[in-house]
Amino acid sequence: MLFDPDKLPTILLKGERELVLALQAVCLRYLDEPPSRQIEDRINGIASLARRLVMERLARFDIELSTLQALCLLSIADLSGKCGSGRGQDLQSDHSH
Repeated sequence: MLFDPDKLPTILLKGERELVLALQAVCLRYLDEPPSRQIEDRINGIASLARRLVMERLARFDIELSTLQALCLLSIADLSGKCGSGRGQDLQSDHSH
């Protein structure tokens, strides 16, 4: 299982920085406030650092479950930003019907 709820807290506490950063980027996409250039810049900076850490792991052949999880979360952060949905809008619209 890629995101085992029982193992995720342990991985996060272990300090897998790329995973924590990727999770932060996704969370920032779904804030309850309108998008701003400042938040977008913050997301891009966090995601960029997470990608760099992932690439360093790949270059060292030091691939962990957290590496794959970070890549998945970074994809979600990127796609939600490109689709313009982010900031929880798509989640809110699902509950309004």
